[in-house]
Amino acid sequence: MRVILRQAEQQSLLTTPGGMLLFGLLVGLPFSLPTLIAVWSDETGLKKKPRAAPATKDDRRAFAEKLAKQIVEVSERGTEVTATVGGDGGRVLFFDGDLAADQGEKLVAALRSEMKELGFKRVEGKGPKGAWWTTV
Repeated sequence: MRVILRQAEQQSLLTTPGGMLLFGLLVGLPFSLPTLIAVWSDETGLKKKPRAAPATKDDRRAFAEKLAKQIVEVSERGTEVTATVGGDGGRVLFFDGDLAADQGEKLVAALRSEMKELGFKRVEGKGPKGAWWTTV
């Protein structure tokens, strides 16, 4: 008799509307989340379309100038950073200024796919916080 009562108590959680909702979320959410993220990124345009032609040195130079401006805008006041391209056919991005090695590595990690698409091979930096470099 006790076995039957225990089974009835265990089944009562799944027979309530709240229990069914909880069970459905626990089972369904992990399966539907990747699909929701993929659809959302497609609709919002987060995926970039591949370039039609290979990137030129001018494309890399424009990217470097824009990136330097963005770094100065979002960083603390008084931070000065310049970016240029050169070496290896314009495939090395050089930072000169107040960008530390850990900040540069985080920046490259965040922009790695875009930098690869533009053809960058390496990023180097120098300034009062020391010299550093990292591969793309």
